[in-house]
Amino acid sequence: MEKHKRYVLTGAPGSGKTTLLDALQSDQVTCFDEVFRKLFLEAKYRGVDSPFQDEPLSLSLEIIKGRIADFEATAVSKIHIYDRGIHDAIAYLVGIRVDVPAHLIEICKSHVYDKVFILPPWEDIFRNDKERIEDFSETEAIHLALVKTYTLYGMPPIVVPKLSVEERVSFIKNHL
Repeated sequence: MEKHKRYVLTGAPGSGKTTLLDALQSDQVTCFDEVFRKLFLEAKYRGVDSPFQDEPLSLSLEIIKGRIADFEATAVSKIHIYDRGIHDAIAYLVGIRVDVPAHLIEICKSHVYDKVFILPPWEDIFRNDKERIEDFSETEAIHLALVKTYTLYGMPPIVVPKLSVEERVSFIKNHL
C-alpha cells in the first residue's frame, strides 16, 4: 500500500471526538481509539484512583508509547485519523505545570501529522464519564493548551465548527 496520510482529531474533553471518529470510520479511513481510556482502566485496576493526577508523567509516557505505536502502524487505508495525537500528552503536562523531559520534546519534533483538527469546547454536548475528570470550566484552558502545543510544533490546528455530526464529517472530509 502507498504512503498514508496521518490526521489528528483533538480538542477539549467532551467536545464530540469519539462520536465524530465513529462517523468518519470507513474502508478509506482508519480511525484509532484514544489510548488514554485503556490506560486509565488499567491504572484503576491497579488501585490508582486518579492516574493523571497521581502519576502524570508516567501515565503520559505510556500514552505517548501507545500513540507512537498508532502513528507507526502499517497503513491499513490511505487515511489514518487518531483520537488525540502524541502532542496532546505534552499539552496536558504543560497545562498542569509538569516539566516535559527533553526526550519527549524530541519525540514531538520527529512525529508530525499531515493535519490536525481541533474540536472546541461545547457545553451543550459536554458530559462527564468515568474517565473524564475535568469539568466544563477546565475545557477552555485545555483547548488553548492544545492549540498552542500543536502550533509550536508546526501544525496549527484547523478548528472544526460546532455543527451536526454529519456537517462536521463533511467539513473534515473537505480538508483531507
